[in-house]
Amino acid sequence: MASDKMVVAPPQAMAKRLTRQEMECEAKELLKSGYFQQYTKDTKIEQAVANMVTVIMAGQELALPPLFSLQSMYVFRGVLCKYMKCKLALALRTGQITWNVEEEDDNHCVILLERWDNPHRQPWTFRSSYSIEDAKRAGLYKPDSNWAKMGRIMCRKQAFSLGVDLLCQDMIGPGYLPQELGIRIVQDPNDWANEEIVFDEQGQPVIEAEVTIDTAEPEYLQEDDTPTVTEADLEEFKHWGKELCNERGIKGKQLSEAVDGFLAPKGRHLNQLTPPELTVLMQDLQAFDFSTGGE
Repeated sequence: MASDKMVVAPPQAMAKRLTRQEMECEAKELLKSGYFQQYTKDTKIEQAVANMVTVIMAGQELALPPLFSLQSMYVFRGVLCKYMKCKLALALRTGQITWNVEEEDDNHCVILLERWDNPHRQPWTFRSSYSIEDAKRAGLYKPDSNWAKMGRIMCRKQAFSLGVDLLCQDMIGPGYLPQELGIRIVQDPNDWANEEIVFDEQGQPVIEAEVTIDTAEPEYLQEDDTPTVTEADLEEFKHWGKELCNERGIKGKQLSEAVDGFLAPKGRHLNQLTPPELTVLMQDLQAFDFSTGGE
């Protein structure tokens, strides 16, 4: 049985939020260096700056510095694309996510991920897997693609990406790997987390597989093999709610209405959430302005 633990140096969080004017100035200075040529090929400077600002803004929402964001994210057809090194850093920088490769060969990979947010019980776990057959069904596999040449690495990347998307999207935010969007990449055979997008002469990503991506707002996740909250989870939430009411000087009815407001659009009840989803709900309630009803 294969076993592998990943350690990655996370990016340092930004010291302060940048204004749009500051982002534009930084983008222009970086363009002068010639380092980000993919933004300037067959593109006017104004458009290149706008594209870079979009990426910087997306990174700022995740507390990422501009240079790291531009090196590890890209907007493709209105969808945010993240390099594997970005997903890794975002998932692991809190120190709450650990993972092991349980099975791995040239045709498939199985990864066990653990999330340690809750100090009172065992970690939340999720077993994520991906195979060459999955890639073929998704239309990603081509005879001359990385899937054919480096199946072990590609399956590991995809299994990890799917796992963290389910277990800790509140930590990493939305975003697809280049390979999930059908974009051709140059993959480092000695470092599975190191890849680069291939751009054509017009500065556009080279597409090797046409895939359809659902860009709708994600629902609260619910999978058959992902356990919902337990009675202990709900009791702990109830206790936490009482403390929040005392801290904020609000009534239980106000808290209940806020909970219903968050869950009603999703068509879900509190006891139907998974433990990570309950954590996200608690974070939303903590940031909720009860004096204005959240407006």
